[in-house]
Amino acid sequence: MLSDRAQNMTGRVHGLVTHIEQVCTSEIIQIWYGLHQLDLLLQCVYKPSLENAFYNTLTAFIGHLRHQQNLISEMRSTCPKVADTCWLSMSSSTTWLCTRRHRIMQHLAERQPNCNPTKTWWIFLHAVSAFATEAKTVFVSL
Repeated sequence: MLSDRAQNMTGRVHGLVTHIEQVCTSEIIQIWYGLHQLDLLLQCVYKPSLENAFYNTLTAFIGHLRHQQNLISEMRSTCPKVADTCWLSMSSSTTWLCTRRHRIMQHLAERQPNCNPTKTWWIFLHAVSAFATEAKTVFVSL
């Protein structure tokens, strides 16, 4: 028997397979493919931070940056959007922010927007970016 956490990690307690297990008289063997398992793992990693201040700041900050036409023209690049249903978008947006951090910090010092992230947020962003980049590599290879 799987623990509650393991059941949630594999998706075993949800959906069609659970229904089939309930109505079937013989034992069923389940094999979850790698991409599905990785997606579920990313949900376990991202969701707690995404539902708190990190994600709220991230989306507000990206929204602010996407409206700064002079900054976009100068950098010749627009910050990618992030979506909590597409975990690969986390890699794109966090990598973009990390690689352009110095210019973005100058912009923040000049504009002082309400969505100005804290130093702690920037540190967490780099950790999330590294994790998201590794996950993206696995997704692409699978």
